[in-house]
Amino acid sequence: MKELLDVFIAPYDKESIYRMITQLDWITLSVRHFILEIEAYGILSIQEYQPIFEVLVEMATLLEQGVTHLSKKSPKRLTREIDLIHHKYNHVVELCAQSIAKLLKQDDYKRIITHKEILTQLKEVAKRLQVTANSLEDMAIKVV
Repeated sequence: MKELLDVFIAPYDKESIYRMITQLDWITLSVRHFILEIEAYGILSIQEYQPIFEVLVEMATLLEQGVTHLSKKSPKRLTREIDLIHHKYNHVVELCAQSIAKLLKQDDYKRIITHKEILTQLKEVAKRLQVTANSLEDMAIKVV
């Protein structure tokens, strides 16, 4: 990170670049925490959360596209991606709420607790993607 801040020349201030790097770190950390929890709880199948994973991948792809548009100084296209990321974040929260509601109809309290924790971690990944999109939008505003 220090090396990047020392050599990266862009129309953005170092604070914006640092904030973006930090947010990307948080995304990585949240994914690691998700994996750690799955392993710690001994969850063998996460197939039921495939729809949530798909939305998270879409969010990450939009974020990547947003960075590309930022480098091309295409703020209108970037705004579209950021709006979609916010929309998809709300969709992840909705999917997680539906999954928790479904879990709460069961009698296996251990399963309810462990899977609720997994869903909380998935929401955290989505939140970090959204916060990173906000940092990207902040950078776009500075170059317009």
